[in-house]
Amino acid sequence: MTALSVPQQVAEAIKTAILTGEYGPRERLKGVALSERYGVSRATVHDALRILQQAGLVELLPRRGTYVRDFRGAELNEIFEIRSVLVGLAAARAAENADDAFIEKMESHVARLAELAADAGSVAQDYGRESIDAQMIIAEQAGNRNLTLLLNELTGRAIWRAVYTGEALDHTTTERRGESVAIWKEILEALRARDPQRAEALSRKLINTALQFLISRQQAVKAGAHHNEQSSKPPA
Repeated sequence: MTALSVPQQVAEAIKTAILTGEYGPRERLKGVALSERYGVSRATVHDALRILQQAGLVELLPRRGTYVRDFRGAELNEIFEIRSVLVGLAAARAAENADDAFIEKMESHVARLAELAADAGSVAQDYGRESIDAQMIIAEQAGNRNLTLLLNELTGRAIWRAVYTGEALDHTTTERRGESVAIWKEILEALRARDPQRAEALSRKLINTALQFLISRQQAVKAGAHHNEQSSKPPA
């Protein structure tokens, strides 16, 4: 395995701070402060921020500085809306093209998802990766190369990695994983029945339910932050 360069190491550290909420959406990342925090030169910080810009986590605005992208706001909704349509279409086509080998693969993945959902000690990242893998198997069975490429590109986006395989913002509770796997079991039944309409509707439900969970989580975080801010104010 190739060792990470110093800028890459700093970029990884800043990325972790962003994904865990230490640096919030639209917060300015100041080069001097980052240089002092990570014990590196300003040039190294600049290179690290360029790496994060390419990954889609920060914006470098001319004469204004570098800011954390608000990937948990409007962009999150847009990404989920697109993925909902693509995954739904893939499921419909996969149901039409389903063969025994495909159904066996899906049974294996859904069984694994059920195990992870039932295991209180499992981590959200494992469930998220398994869910994405199952979605990509459906996309491959759809028989539409461009559809698979689009979903692969979307999965590679920094925002999607943050939600599902980075610090994991979804599937963070046993209740949420249980809700998700229940939908997956319904999707499997629709695929077994070779029912494209139901497979599409349930697959879109899978993605849209995830979005609603993330929105509710965002609202809870914002409410908590507002409460802490009010509590920290000195009495009038």
